[in-house]
Amino acid sequence: MILQWTYGTISSDLLLAIQQCDDTTEGAQKQLEALFYDNKASQATNLKEDFTGVVLEEHHTIDNYYNYLQSLADVDAPVSNGQLVLRLIGSLPETYNGTVDFIQNQEPLPSFKSCR
Repeated sequence: MILQWTYGTISSDLLLAIQQCDDTTEGAQKQLEALFYDNKASQATNLKEDFTGVVLEEHHTIDNYYNYLQSLADVDAPVSNGQLVLRLIGSLPETYNGTVDFIQNQEPLPSFKSCR
């Protein structure tokens, strides 16, 4: 019953990838787990690419931009405070140049939260 529930709750692509004759619930769950863990490195790479390519204009407000950067940093591929701060200020419009200069010249860099 649990095996049928598992089969019924995953996408058809995943079902085709894991379904075997005489499969057990444990076997199906282990195969699903292996698929997702094998994909972990590529997901981290995609998130890093998203992180380096994100710009403020895509998020309309500084709060949305901050929250998006924070969400990318909260995954298994950690991002340092310095990287977050530099990414945050790196795509600010020219009207923020004074603020950017102030933040960049602090030693050490302020926290990501305080830069918000």
